[in-house]
Amino acid sequence: MLTTICTSAAQVIEFGYVVLFASAFPIGSVLTLFTNLLEMWSDFFKLVHVHRRPESVRASSIGVWSQLLSNMVWLSVLTNVFLFGFTTDQIFKVFPSLTPATPIDPNSDPSSPEAAAAPKAIAMVFLVEHVLLLVLLVLQNLIPPVPEDVETELRRRQRRLLLLGP
Repeated sequence: MLTTICTSAAQVIEFGYVVLFASAFPIGSVLTLFTNLLEMWSDFFKLVHVHRRPESVRASSIGVWSQLLSNMVWLSVLTNVFLFGFTTDQIFKVFPSLTPATPIDPNSDPSSPEAAAAPKAIAMVFLVEHVLLLVLLVLQNLIPPVPEDVETELRRRQRRLLLLGP
């Protein structure tokens, strides 16, 4: 049981690194894919050649991990948009109308046109963040927590159990 919790915790931490910092290290998801494939292969080898098959334990859900993963996804929108908007100049490449005519000098006059572009860029970052959070909310409400075919199968099994009786 403890090894299952440790394995799940490691996978959730790995998921967190990938989604929370995807804009800072985009190739991280590909590297994670390869490391997970390597881990699957080593687990397969251990199950076939070294260890006995572990006992299965029924569970109704993945428990608290589900809420933790959901919270990470919501937080990843914030971290990635803010990393994108505040640590790079990509916001000016995506939205060229925000680009100042000359580079912004921190010692320049606050009333200059160059300094006027900074609040627009900040507003655009917050607008993009809010739009992405709205899209995430819509998707979360459109996608059912249990697929329809799974619900159908569960109802079919429940009816069969009721017909057979105790």
